[in-house]
Amino acid sequence: MVAQEKRRFPRLAASVEVECQVIEDNNSCPASFSSVSKNISSGGICIFTYSEIACGRKVELRFLIPGTNELINAIGQVVWVELFQIGEQTSKRYELGIEFLDISPQDQDKISMFVFTHL
Repeated sequence: MVAQEKRRFPRLAASVEVECQVIEDNNSCPASFSSVSKNISSGGICIFTYSEIACGRKVELRFLIPGTNELINAIGQVVWVELFQIGEQTSKRYELGIEFLDISPQDQDKISMFVFTHL
């Protein structure tokens, strides 16, 4: 039996530098941090972090579309978290799946164009 794809938007494996700000921060996670993406779609982004950020937390995201000066601003919500570790590394890293909640239609279109031209 073949697994059915549940994603609404095509994803592109892409390394994008992302500036993140946790909204309604508490002391258990960093208020702001830099990250790199694993993949991106017009509906969300997957990033790597050194701190676990709980599902449901909201984050403000800022990043440039690679190869352009197109700045994207969005508010997203962490929808999944997975521990990511390669080999014997002692420091933990996490993958965060972030769904865009508040993004302008223009910024969403810019991401869509980037994804579709690089698939």
